[in-house]
Amino acid sequence: MGCEKMSYTTIKKWRDTELEKHDASSQALNVFHDSVMKKVFETALEKLKVQHGPPPCLYSWFVMGSAGRFEQAIISDQDH
Repeated sequence: MGCEKMSYTTIKKWRDTELEKHDASSQALNVFHDSVMKKVFETALEKLKVQHGPPPCLYSWFVMGSAGRFEQAIISDQDH
């Protein structure tokens, strides 16, 4: 998935078609999970900029639990 404009639906379709290519190892699955999350954040940030302008301050996002420990599974909860 390149730099083309994305929607959440596009990201979900991409994730669904690519997921099984990354389930052979925990490392591959975790790297893929991070890629999906980055695309979601990029899309959300673009939507924010269009609707409200740039973010009013610097921000960060951190993930705890299995994703934060790089222990993602195919079906996992969200711990953030």
